[in-house]
Amino acid sequence: MLGCYLDPKNDYAFRRIFGDSKREPLLRRFLNSILELKDDMQIEHLRLADPHQVPKLKDYKETVLDVRCIDQRGREFIVEMQLLDKNDFEQRVLYYVAKSFVRQLKKGENDLYPVLWTRKL
Repeated sequence: MLGCYLDPKNDYAFRRIFGDSKREPLLRRFLNSILELKDDMQIEHLRLADPHQVPKLKDYKETVLDVRCIDQRGREFIVEMQLLDKNDFEQRVLYYVAKSFVRQLKKGENDLYPVLWTRKL
């Protein structure tokens, strides 16, 4: 078992444990638990999405999320493991979420799906 050998608080290990499609059931249970999703709000199925948020303009920074996934309802989940309590964590999360919203709409579309996040210490 991977968790016996790797510390999940390490970025690399976290991505290996939760960012692997073979471990989708583990990620699903983790998200349902950490987000306290109940009853019909629970995630039943999800797919891993590309964690790279490549900017459309060349002068802007690319970001790489620890884990990015989308459930069967179209809700996007950004999962970031942050071991140190950095002062700018909330601003970073807001930046990641904003980028996720920007990537959603194409010309002629109006509907945004939710991007969910929570901070757990």
